[in-house]
Amino acid sequence: MAKPAWLPESSVLMEEGARDELAPAFTVSNSIAVRLVGAASSNIVSCSQIRPNQDDQRNHEMSEMLKTLRQLFESLDEPSHQDALHRQHIAIVVLLLEVARSDYKLQQRELDRLLQVIRERWCLSDDEAAKLLATATREADQHASLHDHLKLVNARLDYSQRCSLVSSLWEVAWADDEIHHYEEHLIRRLADLMYISHADFIRAKHQAAKKR
Repeated sequence: MAKPAWLPESSVLMEEGARDELAPAFTVSNSIAVRLVGAASSNIVSCSQIRPNQDDQRNHEMSEMLKTLRQLFESLDEPSHQDALHRQHIAIVVLLLEVARSDYKLQQRELDRLLQVIRERWCLSDDEAAKLLATATREADQHASLHDHLKLVNARLDYSQRCSLVSSLWEVAWADDEIHHYEEHLIRRLADLMYISHADFIRAKHQAAKKR
């Protein structure tokens, strides 16, 4: 390195000597800095690995908790099997009752036949059949439309069960040994709304006639 004309010789020597003395210090400092940066980088990688795992765990726990709450609320909203079966029975008895009352004169023979059909259909006692008929009577008096009852019957009964129901409707209509044209009209209408074919409709009528 060329010495400027204005710089004394001793200053150059001091500068070079000081640089030689400070060199090890800079080397040590650089080494420490490298180690610190390396440690910090290691910590950052470690944190980046741990944090998502912690977040995933919290998200999983939250998801499981929400799933449990949703299942709880769904179980509260859904009716029990017994309640659903009871409503199904009421819907069927309402249809039977409407056929018995369709000629505007509910005779004792029709009422007795209706109770017999209820007992035989679900193996009920006399008292249980009477209570079910009373509940269905209140339901029929409060709701003039049969739409909801038919909707439930179509949803819960398969085709063969609906054919059996049509046969029971004919049995109630045959109770007084004659079929009023109002009764036949209603049974035909109900059978159509239950998607019963004409052939099965006639077959159910003949089957019921044999039970008179």
